[in-house]
Amino acid sequence: LTWSSGVFLSNLDLLGGAKAGVYIHPSDRQEVDGVKAVNVMADSNYGPGWLLTGSGEVTEVNLTNSWASTNGLAGKADAGLLVNNSNVDDLTIHSSEFHNNSGPGIELASGGNIVVSNNSVFMNSLQGKSGSDGISVSGSVDYLLVTENLVGQGPLHSRSKGNGKGLDYQRFGIWVSPSFVGHAIIKGNLSHGNVADSFSLPRARNITASENVGD
Repeated sequence: LTWSSGVFLSNLDLLGGAKAGVYIHPSDRQEVDGVKAVNVMADSNYGPGWLLTGSGEVTEVNLTNSWASTNGLAGKADAGLLVNNSNVDDLTIHSSEFHNNSGPGIELASGGNIVVSNNSVFMNSLQGKSGSDGISVSGSVDYLLVTENLVGQGPLHSRSKGNGKGLDYQRFGIWVSPSFVGHAIIKGNLSHGNVADSFSLPRARNITASENVGD
């Protein structure tokens, strides 16, 4: 998507994309607005599952009951979902699954007014143990709400060495850059089975972190 408004994506299985499964990349003077994605599976793509990039405005994007798994087949540490466009504004990622990606499950490097809620983010960083996090926040992200996500080791159906537990390659469950200067609330998340720790969150007046539980 490069220049569009009022886009509905539903009941799609997107496989083998060279750039990404869902690729949103407006250039200057272009805009993508009002994207509603429900039941969209971005699986086994060579880049990220979902990529919000470019330099134009990307506004009012809602991702619900969707999926990003096993992305990054080109050999790089690609995320299930990557945001690196500073003009992303009003993004909701809700009740979706981000599993088995080569890099982070969700990587937020830009954008504002972002909600990440009620997702499962398991067994990512397959490019290298402790190389990437479940949910990664850095760059110019501002006005961020991360709440009630399950992050870390995976469900019983994805087994590692026959022990009945998913792969535990993620470095941190949720990582926020120490240089983060935006505003964020990180609340009520549950994380377990990561390599380094469940959470790495700066202590700063601009960040409120509460009721997060890890092992």
